[in-house]
Amino acid sequence: MERITNALRTAKRWQRLNQAILLLLGALGYSSQSAATIVGGTCSSSGNLIATGYTTNPWPATLYSGFVLASQTVSMDVTYRKTGTNAEVLNIGVWYINSRQDLPQSSVALLSSSGQVIPGLGFRISYVPTGAYATSTPFNLLGTRSVNQAGTFTTLESFKIEFVVTDISLYSGGQDPARLAGSNLVTFVIGNVDTWTQKNMTQAGTRCVVPMIFQSGDAVTIGGVTPPVIPQPTLPTCTLGAREILVPLDPVDASQLAATGKTATTTGFTIPLGTCGKNAKPYITLTDSANLGNRTSDLTLAPSSTAKGVGIRLTKGDGSALQLGAQNTSVSANNVGQFLVGTSPADNTPMSIKLNAAYVRTAEKIEAGSVKADAIFTVAYP
Repeated sequence: MERITNALRTAKRWQRLNQAILLLLGALGYSSQSAATIVGGTCSSSGNLIATGYTTNPWPATLYSGFVLASQTVSMDVTYRKTGTNAEVLNIGVWYINSRQDLPQSSVALLSSSGQVIPGLGFRISYVPTGAYATSTPFNLLGTRSVNQAGTFTTLESFKIEFVVTDISLYSGGQDPARLAGSNLVTFVIGNVDTWTQKNMTQAGTRCVVPMIFQSGDAVTIGGVTPPVIPQPTLPTCTLGAREILVPLDPVDASQLAATGKTATTTGFTIPLGTCGKNAKPYITLTDSANLGNRTSDLTLAPSSTAKGVGIRLTKGDGSALQLGAQNTSVSANNVGQFLVGTSPADNTPMSIKLNAAYVRTAEKIEAGSVKADAIFTVAYP
């Protein structure tokens, strides 16, 4: 009898143990029912992109690699349903298909309407909240959106599209961007974690995903906007410190000009160019205002002069010869008399030209009197 009782007690203990296990398993099962999740198949979008249109940035004093020429912000909406109150996330990514993000400044190359690569210019997309850039790696993660409450929600995600100077030494501007080079598609994807884990953009099963895919040409005009004008670079220049310069010469006795070509009383003077932008390369040409075709070094006397048989010879500050030329508004090796003043090492650098003026005898016969000569100086940039 004792054995039977002990056996019954043992059975009851096992029964209680089994009940405890069953209750524990029941508790675990109940916990799984309350897990938070973004429900697969519930993601959708109106398909309407909100685009601000491109804004062109003011041109800098000195153009540099990395300068953003123009940008716009586009936003896409995603509606989804979430269960539970624990945190869940939406993943946000953008990537290029059949393209390489191989330019500096996290950008891809652009083609003009003629199909040529636009040198020194790139296109890039970033996720506004994080500033992370799109790449050519599928399912790259630019950011996440944390979701805590249960219910149906709509989120608006914003992306910045930029045209950026990638290489100042190559950039020339003046070409209209038509499409991305080598890229067939640009893909925007917003979806739950399972979308990224399974690397699948199809909304099915546990995946909740909204993809928006654009052809490479449509990427330039996302939101139906007009592509920005790509300006030609503004060359660094100088402000020109003075536009009219008076150079007084001391009187000279005719005896000091004993023979034709003889000079006397050299006076140094300066033409200030004001302040110059970094890398400005001013070239100057001096022109005889009384004889525009004069290609010597000697200025012709103005009609108001009373002296005869003399002129004013110009030389450079170091005494080397200076040849008069035309009013050259462009730079060319064929421009007679045009020479480089120098290169500005930094923005707001003052520059000037040092020259000399002297009396010169130009004829056999010489007569005393007043002397006046005018020169026009023209500054040009390459």
